Order: sequence, then C-alpha cells, then structure tokens
Amino acid sequence: MKNKRGETSWYVIAAGLVVMVLVFMSFALWEVITGPGNKLVGDKDNVGLIILECEAACLSNSKIDYCERERMVYSEDESLAGKRNCNYLQSNLDDLNCGIKC
Repeated sequence: MKNKRGETSWYVIAAGLVVMVLVFMSFALWEVITGPGNKLVGDKDNVGLIILECEAACLSNSKIDYCERERMVYSEDESLAGKRNCNYLQSNLDDLNCGIKC
C-alpha cells in the first residue's frame, strides 16, 4: 500500500521550486531588457529620498556616511543622476545644507 500523503507533498515542493525559479528568471530578464537600476514601479526620480538620507547623515554627524557613501540617484536632471555622495548633492542643490566639511 502506497503512502498517498507523502507523494503529494513531493509534487507541491517541486511545483513551488518551479515557481520560484520562474519568478527569479523573470526579474533577471527584466534587468536585461531594461538595464540595471530600473525599477518596476514608482517614479524614476528619487532625489527627495536621497536628500532625506543625507539630512539624516548630517543630523547624526556621520562624516563617512555623508562624504563617502555613494547613493544611486535617479533624476531627470542628468547632472544629478548616477552614483553621488551627499557632499556632491549639497554643492548642486539648494535643498541640502549641512555643516559637515568633507
């Protein structure tokens, strides 16, 4: 007599693995089609979020986080877009003002 309950669990595990592989492959394919860094949803402009991160680094007086940590900035303004640190953004934006000297 066969154990039917055990056999069905293998089918469920195999189906779950197949679904996980398909999801992973779809995200990998999305990166190939659109290029690295493109998001599936949301704005392509994250300057406001980066400013908040830089203000938090300034308030905590974290010189390394403010001066050296590069953040990926998405902006329609090509001079801001790319990997930038907070010091670069401070010199190019009026919204960001911090007393940390890099």
